[in-house]
Amino acid sequence: MILFCVLCENLVDVSAMQLVKDFRGHGKASRACFLDRKNGLSHVVLNEEASKKFQESKERE
Repeated sequence: MILFCVLCENLVDVSAMQLVKDFRGHGKASRACFLDRKNGLSHVVLNEEASKKFQESKERE
C-alpha cells in the first residue's frame, strides 16, 4: 500500500513496514506511524483516501 508521508512529503510503500501507532481521528486525514526496519526511518502517513489525492497530483506533474 502506497501512502503519503507528512514528514518526508513523499509517497512511501508501507506494505513491508511495521505499524507502530494508529492515530484514528474524526477527520478524513487520519494518520498512522509506520517503522521502516531496513533503514530505521519512521513515517507518519495519511490514510488511503487522503494519500490518493497526493498520488493523483504527482501523476499529473
